[in-house]
Amino acid sequence: ADIGGYTMTDGMHCGDFSLDTDYAVSIPGKESFTLRFCRSANVATVHIDTASDKMDRIHEDQEYEEYATVRILRQDGTAECYGEAGTLNGRGNTTWNYPKKPYVIKLTEGRDLFGMGTATDWVLLANAADGSHLNNKIIYDMARQTGLWAPGCVYADLYLNGHYAGLYLLTEKAEAAEGRLELDPAAGDFFCEFRAAEEEAEQSRCVTTDRGRPAVILTPEYP
Repeated sequence: ADIGGYTMTDGMHCGDFSLDTDYAVSIPGKESFTLRFCRSANVATVHIDTASDKMDRIHEDQEYEEYATVRILRQDGTAECYGEAGTLNGRGNTTWNYPKKPYVIKLTEGRDLFGMGTATDWVLLANAADGSHLNNKIIYDMARQTGLWAPGCVYADLYLNGHYAGLYLLTEKAEAAEGRLELDPAAGDFFCEFRAAEEEAEQSRCVTTDRGRPAVILTPEYP
């Protein structure tokens, strides 16, 4: 096989090719195609390697957690965290139905990622329904600027077991916890999450908006 007339060999470095240039790829017995090398600029990078070296079980069962090793690099290529142990699983309701999946990273030990505060749980939003990748970022940033709590977030290229999965938004997990959404249940504070249907939780934890949208109260434990 060859790329642009160059024979492919083990250890070949993509730095030998020019960026944003189409190269003809020829593989014996297969249809030829073109390949373009691109490089992200000013974007963090998240590398996740699962114990099985596959994503099959995670994609088959959203609740399944698989042991994984996490490496996160800053925009300049230096390490934000390196070789951290944890688990990876799927997340979301409607968003889980898209081919580009969102995930939750659960680190064994809390880490302060990109100045967002020390925590173990972190979310990778796929933004699969938003080709601009701007909607969530703009809303979160605007909310914080007006004094509301919203998850901190940074853009990141995601690699799963060495395969590029796309541009994601690495965010804090929306949860009632110290350093995140700090609530005072005694004062009537509560934290709820919109769900597709009320039957996903016991009736005592469900509320419905005036427009008929169901939500589940997550905090406090006994609303």
